[in-house]
Amino acid sequence: MLKFDNYVFFTICEYTLDMFKRTHYSRYRSFCYDFKANIELGDFSKVERERLFSICGHLMLVYGFDIEEAMMYIGRYFKEEKFITFELPIRSVKEYFSSAFN
Repeated sequence: MLKFDNYVFFTICEYTLDMFKRTHYSRYRSFCYDFKANIELGDFSKVERERLFSICGHLMLVYGFDIEEAMMYIGRYFKEEKFITFELPIRSVKEYFSSAFN
């Protein structure tokens, strides 16, 4: 199950990196730490709630998860700080493919 979990975390990272670019945050980790704090407190603004449901909807579309399973993976990604592990590889892959086809 670990390999599959990593695919899901990879997908969450890729999706949240794209989401991060449309925010006021200057660093992805700051974005993730704030999101983690809001998940732990259960306190979301309207914008954060929309982001959470957007991530959830993406996971449901890609992996066919139900909402509980998608939320479980999202919670694990932020609470276990998986964004620290996955940020650099995702950025490297995105950068490689963006320059490879230009």
